[in-house]
Amino acid sequence: MTDPRPATAAVAPSFLTRWKRALLLGMPGVLVLPLQWARLPVEALPPPLQEMGPVVRALLSMVNPLLILLVLAAVGAAVAHRAGLRSVWVQRVAGADAGPAASARLRAQLLQAVLIGLALAVLLYGADRLLLPRLGAPGAALLAQQAATDASAALTGLALGLLYGGFTEEVMLRWGVMSLVVWFIGALLAKLRRAPAGASASSPAPLAAWTGIGVAAVLFAVGHLPALALAADITPALVARTLALNLLGGMVYGGLFWRHHLESAIAAHAATHVGFAVLKLV
Repeated sequence: MTDPRPATAAVAPSFLTRWKRALLLGMPGVLVLPLQWARLPVEALPPPLQEMGPVVRALLSMVNPLLILLVLAAVGAAVAHRAGLRSVWVQRVAGADAGPAASARLRAQLLQAVLIGLALAVLLYGADRLLLPRLGAPGAALLAQQAATDASAALTGLALGLLYGGFTEEVMLRWGVMSLVVWFIGALLAKLRRAPAGASASSPAPLAAWTGIGVAAVLFAVGHLPALALAADITPALVARTLALNLLGGMVYGGLFWRHHLESAIAAHAATHVGFAVLKLV
């Protein structure tokens, strides 16, 4: 007997829905940012912050990242699908049943991303332990500082790495920046090929993808320099070490976003920080 009820139509999410979902992915990391300032002695903070109360400092620590997240989540919501990049959750279609095959494929992709993230943690951690003793007194001091981290600071660092690094940075840099660059380069290539205007790409061209991966990875690496400045005396060698290690991480996460989806980049980035935490205990 035929079911008289009308079938539920699959409805693609609107821009506003995609934006809100991307914001939800990125917000946990913004909310834990006050922990970064709370674990530092007051004298280690920039002079203007030393005169402020802890509540004001906590709120100020969230303002700029929140504004950046608002903008870049919107950028990704506007252009990611046009660039051929995707997020399983942000772009989830209401009323669509993924089916067991798609669910199994998603689990396999996330597991692969976690394993890649853990392997990356071993590589980066090992490289850092080899590099720092060879970078003079500032490198040795930074290495000693990392070794002296207590359990509370380690847990705070893990929370920041998982939530701000794994989620917020991926929404900002992969979903926002990388999508914009890939879309822009893809649009230029399409114009050269005289493709129809406004057409959505099913998959980015390699040139567009690698350009987007590289730009986002460079910004990701540069974004770690302020934290380095708070932790150690800046030297060209320490800057080069910080840029190189984080550039490699950014390239890996960007590649996963290109080949799979945003969730794979998030899983790998979060797993890298879990790997760091485990390696510090060994």
